[in-house]
Amino acid sequence: MTQPVDPPQSPPQPTEQDRENARIRQKIAERQAREYDQILVWALAAFGPGWIPRGRHYLVEKDEEERARHTGEKAEAAATVYTVRNEAGQARHFAVVGSKVIEHASYEAGFGSMLLEPHPTRGFEHRGQWCRTHRYSLCWAPYELYEPKTAEQLTQLRATRERRREERRDKQWADENRLLAWAEKTNQQDAPPKEESKGR
Repeated sequence: MTQPVDPPQSPPQPTEQDRENARIRQKIAERQAREYDQILVWALAAFGPGWIPRGRHYLVEKDEEERARHTGEKAEAAATVYTVRNEAGQARHFAVVGSKVIEHASYEAGFGSMLLEPHPTRGFEHRGQWCRTHRYSLCWAPYELYEPKTAEQLTQLRATRERRREERRDKQWADENRLLAWAEKTNQQDAPPKEESKGR
């Protein structure tokens, strides 16, 4: 006597959203690779081989930051200082003016007076005195290279998330309804095994 076997389920197929997500990720990966390569070229020309892009500090004007937040567009940096590292962990910082690389002792030195420049109109009152806020926000972004997932891989991840969500929901129901869960489990254990019809 053998137990009936459920037919194998076909793997989930990518949706249009999966394909669109994969396309967007691919574009981001290509943009990051171009930026990484450009920093690598600048560092190689200025310092020689062995210096790998680590990231960038950049200043964004408060008004520009607000505009980007409302429009969803990328904020334009007012100034940028790049950081590269070698295998020994040493770091070098530089800015690019035109096509010329200018090294700085630190990212703070690269920005100079811009780093703490007060905003011409914005501020707040503190103990009866008007205090101006900084004109720029200091931001940091790492340089990373990554291989984006395909639509098929994103589909598998989505299926896994959905399965785990179902498992968490089932567990929550069992925790909140212990008597019913125990009765259901007992009924499943007591149910006679299904038999296949015997052929002559």
